Amino acid sequence: MATRLIREGHWPAFSDIETAEVVFLPCADEQISPTVIKLYEKDQQNSQILCATKSCNFAGVKALNRLCHNKYAQHNRPLLAANLETGEIEATGLCVGDLMMYTANDWNRNLQNGSLGRLLDVFDEPRTVNLGDEGSPDMRVALGLADYEGVKHFVLDSDVDAMEHAYAISVHKAQGSQFRRVIVPIRRSRILDRTFVYTAATRAQVQVIFVGDVDAVREAVALPPKAFSRRVGLREMLDAQIFVGEG
Repeated sequence: MATRLIREGHWPAFSDIETAEVVFLPCADEQISPTVIKLYEKDQQNSQILCATKSCNFAGVKALNRLCHNKYAQHNRPLLAANLETGEIEATGLCVGDLMMYTANDWNRNLQNGSLGRLLDVFDEPRTVNLGDEGSPDMRVALGLADYEGVKHFVLDSDVDAMEHAYAISVHKAQGSQFRRVIVPIRRSRILDRTFVYTAATRAQVQVIFVGDVDAVREAVALPPKAFSRRVGLREMLDAQIFVGEG
């Protein structure tokens, strides 16, 4: 019901009770991150944080991932890898326990851009593993072990550049996926429009909680999606070209 109202440009009956199905908790910018973390800790296993942008210090993917990594990862068990240019062993920024997203496509291992997982283990020393079979061996260097969407995979040295933190991900990356509980930190930005609010809300199977600037979201829901205005501009340009051509 709430998502249908949002899609049609109407303001739904958001609750301010944290346990309700569709929730909005208004707060100032500096309170967005601590509020999101507090909510996330109440049900980490079933929650996904969805953001509009990567770089916002108050509500962005990078800032929230940094907070979660510092709080929840096992920092005494970092994932290390060789720098391909210098050969030196360096920290990847990932540790055992970190939530991760795979950002490339490896069809042979059924890993796709957007696959979500967790780093389960890092090996004391790199291991040579066979990803093929006896008739067609495929020997690779493994640094650890990860679980991606219920399937265990070796973390290969070639995977490191395709792995990033995923406590928080963008709504764009979440399209096509659903999560039992979604937490959406939100503030005024050029990306915020009705489509964003609708897409974020429909990623939730059981509960969605918006946190942040309620006035900005109310305005975004009321206005037509920005894609409509872009199409209108294109039509005006095409009409102008036709008119000039006819003249």
